[in-house]
Amino acid sequence: MSKKEIIFSLVILISVSVFARDLVGAASNAKQQIILIGGAVTGIAVIAGGILMSLGFAQKGQQLIIGGIIGTAIILGYGAITGALQQMFS
Repeated sequence: MSKKEIIFSLVILISVSVFARDLVGAASNAKQQIILIGGAVTGIAVIAGGILMSLGFAQKGQQLIIGGIIGTAIILGYGAITGALQQMFS
C-alpha cells in the first residue's frame, strides 16, 4: 500500500465513526420525540372519546377511549417492554 492509500483509508475510517456517532444521537432524539408525540396523541384520543360520548356517539367515543388507553399503556410501558425483549433475546 502506498502512503496515499493509507492516509485515504484513515480519513474514511475517522469520518465513518463520526457519522455513526451523529446517527446514534439523531436516533435517540427521534425516539424521544416519538414518545412525546405518542403521549400527546393518546391524551387527545381519550379527551375526544369523552366528548363524543357526551354528544351521543357512544360507540365511537368508547372506541377512541379504549384506543387512547391502549396507546397510553404502550407509551408508558415502552421501556419495560424493550428491556424484557432484550433480556429474552440476548
